[in-house]
Amino acid sequence: RLQKAEAEFHGRLQVLETDNEQQRDEIISLNSKHAVHVEASRQRETHLVEKSEDLAADLRRLLSRAEVDSADLLAARAHGEAVSAELAEVQALLKASDDVREGLVREVKEQAAELERLRAELRELHTVERSAREHSQAQYERMNAQCEAMSRQAQDRGREADILDERNKRLEEALRVKGLEADKALQDAEERRREEAQKAARMAEEAANAREELAARGPVETKLRETIAALEAQIEDYKKEEQRLRQELFRVQGQADERELAIQSGKRREQTLGDSVDSAEERLRAALTESESRQTALYAAREKIQTLELDLQGMRKSEAALDAEMARMRTSEADLRQDVTRRSEDKLVETAKRSEERLLETQKWFEEKLREAEQRTKEKLAQRDADISHLQGQLAQRRDELGQRDDTLVRKDEAIAKLRSDLSISEAKQREVKAALDHTTENLNESKQDLSEERAKLRDASKSLEEVRQDLSRTGQDLNRTRDDLCQTRGELDAARGE
Repeated sequence: RLQKAEAEFHGRLQVLETDNEQQRDEIISLNSKHAVHVEASRQRETHLVEKSEDLAADLRRLLSRAEVDSADLLAARAHGEAVSAELAEVQALLKASDDVREGLVREVKEQAAELERLRAELRELHTVERSAREHSQAQYERMNAQCEAMSRQAQDRGREADILDERNKRLEEALRVKGLEADKALQDAEERRREEAQKAARMAEEAANAREELAARGPVETKLRETIAALEAQIEDYKKEEQRLRQELFRVQGQADERELAIQSGKRREQTLGDSVDSAEERLRAALTESESRQTALYAAREKIQTLELDLQGMRKSEAALDAEMARMRTSEADLRQDVTRRSEDKLVETAKRSEERLLETQKWFEEKLREAEQRTKEKLAQRDADISHLQGQLAQRRDELGQRDDTLVRKDEAIAKLRSDLSISEAKQREVKAALDHTTENLNESKQDLSEERAKLRDASKSLEEVRQDLSRTGQDLNRTRDDLCQTRGELDAARGE
């Protein structure tokens, strides 16, 4: 929607720019025509002034000649009639100059009407800008509502994450209870082994007595040796099984280390993503401040336009005052008409020059301001387009990274489930080994040292299993933390998307 609104705004701006350029060209052409007319009228006025000066000189010479020589009165009268005819022509030319001046006044009024039309167009532009601002404000409110809805969704997801944390805690508590039960079973097994050891000692004493008694019984000894060899073979099998379990524990520890490294790398990536999000927010803040500064510049330009309008009103008042002065001068005496007309013409020329200079200055200033405003709007739009494209690229990249993280989390969950199944299998095997050891302690009397070594090894294995369980609980906590961080980053990304 924003892109569509921006496209419509661009189209309106282009139409307004073309209209302003056409109007500016028309005004420039009219000003050039007016300048040509004014230049022609000035040349005519200078020519008429020169003629009037020549005629005045001729009149002075004729008067001097009439005063000196009264004999040439008829010739002077004829010359006077000719001079009167020329004066009539001069009066006609003066009337023509008055008509030209009135035409200039009409042209000035037409320019004033054109300026009024331009003001009306500026008002229309202001109304269009106001409507665009209201539309953008409504869009901003809709986006705020969407952001609030997304924040509520993020809160719901956070609640779901809390529920999952509670479930994980309950599972950890169940695992801890099972571990305590296993410890109790191990302690009971140790007690039973001590009892069996005592029984084995008593049985060893009895066996020694029996050996002393049955020294002559060779077949019985051979049978006992065979049973001892079979028990030793079983002990060797148990040792091999223990080595295999140790290798399995080492492999599990290596996998746990690899998962810890993967979790640390994921945390580093999340930190870099958070830094990039902060930088994007700083850029957005800078863009907002720049837009506010540009709006203040536009307001200042509008104030300058208003001051120029006030200056134009003052110029109109001065023109009205000049018109009144011209009317008063026309009603003055006929004898001083030439001097008054010269003075008025000089004043009109000066005022026309001043008005033309002011008009040219105002036109130049207005054109410069229009160019600056157009350039600023173009730069602003280009900057916004660049920011939007950059943010879209960042959002796409973050979506890809989030998808990859989700895949890695799924794989990690599968690996954890597999490890739990392996641990359950290893615990079952450990129970079988314990049962076999209990059975061997009942039957063996002469393998106390080997049994004590096997017990020490089993204790080490139980410690290693406890360490593995602790590592698994730590990895579960790290995974929960990563999930919380991912939920937080998703909420921040949703907020960034809404902005």
